[in-house]
Amino acid sequence: MPDLSQLLDELLAIPSIEDRIKVVAIDLQERTDKYRDMDPFDLADALGVPTPEDRGDWDNYFTSEILSVEEEDQMGGPPSETVRPLLDFVTGKRAEEIEAEAAKLDVLVNPTFDFLTTQERTILEKELADARLESKSENGIGGIMRYCLMSGEITLIFEGDVEDDGACIFLRSPYDYRDGRCVDLDKCVYTSW
Repeated sequence: MPDLSQLLDELLAIPSIEDRIKVVAIDLQERTDKYRDMDPFDLADALGVPTPEDRGDWDNYFTSEILSVEEEDQMGGPPSETVRPLLDFVTGKRAEEIEAEAAKLDVLVNPTFDFLTTQERTILEKELADARLESKSENGIGGIMRYCLMSGEITLIFEGDVEDDGACIFLRSPYDYRDGRCVDLDKCVYTSW
């Protein structure tokens, strides 16, 4: 494994920040991964990324992953409560059926919600994620921030977790983003802040 401080010095020896970005972008795209193991904060600094605490040029989000109804149920109350948000979206008889089926599940350890249609399941999962998002954002948790750099057609994305006090103590690099270790906003509900 290469000496990470030596790699940082090598990167910083490139006089132009734009050229540094290009070198890392090519390394990322070609999967050479020379700079992959560098501390993400050091890499960001070397590429001219403002510190997360400056926030100005960072995109900020509160996120909540959309989970299956079964996963949601494992996190909280009984199944009869888990389905409650769906009742606003169905009509009388169907609402009664859903309530009755969910009540039967209240005594089970690992219930499945097979009685829900695909559409009902989709609506319920989004409603439950929205409720968690609202709670998280009110309490200042679940925040992430992203900063994007461009080098030609290549985008370098840094992503940090924001603590409830506004500090970013964990930063993921463009290598993490490429390898799927960042929040997938397509699988979340989120709001900008």
